[in-house]
Parts: sequence; C-alpha cells; structure tokens
Amino acid sequence: MALPPSSLSMPPTNTSSNGPNPSNKPSQRPNYTLKYTLTGHTKAVSSVKFSADGNWIASSSADKSLKIWSAEDAKIERTITGHKMGISDVAWSHDSKLLVSGSDDKTLKIWDFSTVN
Repeated sequence: MALPPSSLSMPPTNTSSNGPNPSNKPSQRPNYTLKYTLTGHTKAVSSVKFSADGNWIASSSADKSLKIWSAEDAKIERTITGHKMGISDVAWSHDSKLLVSGSDDKTLKIWDFSTVN
C-alpha cells in the first residue's frame, strides 16, 4: 500500500555549512590570529602535542627527531634523537615528565623529559 506524498515529507533541514542554528541568528566564527610559526624540522612534521601543563610543545617528524618548544616564546628548547627512521607520533604523560615516541622503525621510546639533553 502506497503512502500519500504528504506523509513522506521530512521536516526542513538546516543547510548551513556551520551546522544547526536554532535561533536563526548569524553564526559567530572563531577569530584566530597567528601567534607563531615554528620552524626547525628538516622533513615533514607528523605530530604536535601540548604538554598537560601547557608549558611545552612536542613535535615529531620524518627527520627522525623530536623537538621540544617553549609554549611561551616558541623557541626550540631541546632536540631529541634516537630513532632509526621517521617518527610518526609523540605523546606526553599526564604529569608532563615523560614523552613517548612511535617510529617507522617499529619501536616506541619513552623519554624522561627532565634528563633529556
């Protein structure tokens, strides 16, 4: 048994690219401004993470290095090497004292941030 066309209608949908806007007010877009551009890796950057305390930024790269940057002034504080191939990802411990890096050399390395030179 076929249903009449009126029973197949769907409620109107919002076609805005910004998602639903139930109040019909113009959407506010974030107003971000560039603060720093960090340069230092010699090959593609694969991952970037802020430390849990917000003081540091760790980046990993295909150049086989990790770089630790100051979140305050964006200067490189340390470069960590030890993997045989590019590094795919980096993560901080909850207390920002340890870093773990995962590499295409099929290893994970855990670094004690307080002792890395």
